[in-house]
Amino acid sequence: MKIIFLLILSALLLNGCIDCGPQQELTIQLSIQAFPDTLLLKKITSPGAIDQSVFEEQTKNYSSKSYYAGSFDFTLPISLNADSTTYIFEFENRTDTLSLFYSRDFFHKDGCGFVVDAKRPASLTETKSTFKDVYVDYQSYILDGKVPVFGIKDGQGITVLVSL
Repeated sequence: MKIIFLLILSALLLNGCIDCGPQQELTIQLSIQAFPDTLLLKKITSPGAIDQSVFEEQTKNYSSKSYYAGSFDFTLPISLNADSTTYIFEFENRTDTLSLFYSRDFFHKDGCGFVVDAKRPASLTETKSTFKDVYVDYQSYILDGKVPVFGIKDGQGITVLVSL
């Protein structure tokens, strides 16, 4: 009986499951490229965000990292109420803004119900920013087809690389 149970369980695990995308607020991966002595980040905010605590946590995590990494990575939420989110980065000697544009896509997926994804905006404007350079890579948050149970959790989503 144990062998039959193990075979059925193994078959289910190897078969995989449908990826329904993130089961939380969508986020972007943001990387700031800079020389160590140019980054003294004091605060990140997003005007209109209901809860600023996620930004405070990101700033606190940043402060505890080594300044010699040359790159600082953040995971920031995007607004699902609009097709853009603005972030304000307050450094010790400057303030930069980044407005990120995207297209929200709400749709029904079999086996999941309604899901949300964010894609490249319909307009040519992807960002407005005071940073020197901004590069945005738009990937789906939802993987196509089945994924292994212990495999990749979600699609890559939106990745942003900025430099001072």
